[in-house]
Amino acid sequence: MIVVVGLVVRLGAVSMTDPPRLISDATYFRVQGLLLTQGHGFVEPFVWTLQHRLVASAFHPPLFSVVLGGVAWLGFESVGAARVAACFLGSVTILMVGILGRSVGGRRVGLVAAAIAALNPNLWVPDGALASEALAALLVATALVLAYALARRPRFLVATGLGVALGLAGLTRPETLLLSVILVGPLVASMELPTRRRIEFFVVTSVVTALVIGPWVVRTATVFERPVLISANGQAVLGYANCPATYDGNWLGSWRIDCPAQTLEFAPKPSPANPDEAELAHGHGIQGVEYAKRHVVTLATKVIPARIGRTWSLYHPFDFSDAKTNESKPRSAALLSVLFLWASMVATVGGVLLRRLKLARVWPLLTPLFTVTLVSALAYGTPRFRVIAEPSIAVLAALGVVGVADWLRRVRTSPPPSNSDAVAASDGSTTRC
Repeated sequence: MIVVVGLVVRLGAVSMTDPPRLISDATYFRVQGLLLTQGHGFVEPFVWTLQHRLVASAFHPPLFSVVLGGVAWLGFESVGAARVAACFLGSVTILMVGILGRSVGGRRVGLVAAAIAALNPNLWVPDGALASEALAALLVATALVLAYALARRPRFLVATGLGVALGLAGLTRPETLLLSVILVGPLVASMELPTRRRIEFFVVTSVVTALVIGPWVVRTATVFERPVLISANGQAVLGYANCPATYDGNWLGSWRIDCPAQTLEFAPKPSPANPDEAELAHGHGIQGVEYAKRHVVTLATKVIPARIGRTWSLYHPFDFSDAKTNESKPRSAALLSVLFLWASMVATVGGVLLRRLKLARVWPLLTPLFTVTLVSALAYGTPRFRVIAEPSIAVLAALGVVGVADWLRRVRTSPPPSNSDAVAASDGSTTRC
């Protein structure tokens, strides 16, 4: 029932909001998916649309384009159909969050976590916006479910599934590959198994993850002038986030499309006559890194705190202009997203205090939060980055809600002290009834 309610919320939001902008990541993924179904491969969709030329592209990771291409292959090629398909994808995320909550804290925690995920705007907005975070959130939630399953009952089949989930997540949002280290490493190290056995589990998970992303890495390494690990955008973003406009003023800690034009003195000379997107991304990355080196004090004291603050809705949280990097999210949804986050954090703190949660129990849930924070510090700040951490936030908040509910029930049902107990307490007597 909770999954159905979440699906209705998502479909309702799609029906009441405008489609994504024409020049946007959503168009990139959808059009590239259409081109895949036509046998053109992973090509730059905007170049094809404007110039009708086939140019290889890896500006974004491939998996979300593949998913939307599958929707188009079934005959549903419109923007609306893609948005509806993404809503069904989001409803599966709700289910996985519920399973994750049950794995961590039992049935009630699972139900509350699923309810939070169903209503959280930062999880249903990406569905209608055709943002790749919608798929990444599902895959991260699945990886966490498998991580707890592996800790509970170590088996190589579960370790293999965990590696597949992490590899697919990396092909959707590259930053999730950090989980292969900060999640899998401590998880395997904490197992009560012989050292050799723990190493085997770590190797299996890591090798499977590498095998999943391997074909894409080989393709990007051979197609472009410069090797690209997962996406060229990973380098280009350094150029868009480090310039005078993003180091002060309204855009502090954010990004701007015209940043590379502001740092031309650091631009390298392009080596080929007609540089491809990997070469251009490399050049923008050099510009951004050089500018950051020249302003390292400002970067450390102002920019990085602002970036992290933007992502976690702590830096000007109620300024919903484009400068505050909500990236065309509806104002009402952006406001609800902030309130949801703050309420979730309050519930989490209450749960930690009342339930006295052990770090080993919640560590897997914390790893996406660390990943999001690190990526924001290195790139730029936006609540959009937080989407992959929302499944963890929902479960942590659910632990708090259930903990508070249990405490209130104990307070209401505890019997009042009898008269003899009160007298004994007042005169120090040890007499018992």
